[in-house]
Amino acid sequence: MLGIVSIAVAALVMRLTADDNEQSSPTAWADSVCASLSTWRSSIIAISDVSGETLTPESLRQSLGDATTATETLVADLQQLGPPDLDAGDDLKQQLDSASSEIESSFDTLKQGAINAADASSPADFIQALAALAPQFQALLDTISTTVDDLQNASVAADARDELQAAFANATSCQELRSDS
Repeated sequence: MLGIVSIAVAALVMRLTADDNEQSSPTAWADSVCASLSTWRSSIIAISDVSGETLTPESLRQSLGDATTATETLVADLQQLGPPDLDAGDDLKQQLDSASSEIESSFDTLKQGAINAADASSPADFIQALAALAPQFQALLDTISTTVDDLQNASVAADARDELQAAFANATSCQELRSDS
């Protein structure tokens, strides 16, 4: 938990000190992307974490509210992040914006299914509806590694790709995100 707080604080400090129009070094950019995704991942995982208690429609609604806020924050953070300082920076920024829209859309689909589950007429229907959401839930979590992999292996010039891959490999938040996955 302390690691997540550290990542969030580091990301906040980087965002507060960087001018929105200014390009970040590739490592700082990768670190910001991974920090945002890591914080969001924790909120998404919390949907299914009941810490030994029984998942109820009420607890699901509460977790969905928290995850909705986290998703809105993630999308805003990623969209506010400027391009990395690379020749292909603008292309990477476009790719990141597209990924954030896809994440938001996938979450909205999962959220609607979870709301429908919470509104189920019986406990058995509730459990059955939740079980049906498992593949969507896993797919949403998989978007984290897919987003990082896609950015890291973007179709850019070889020297930019090498620098980008090194940036994602060296960024502290990306290392922590990989170890948490």
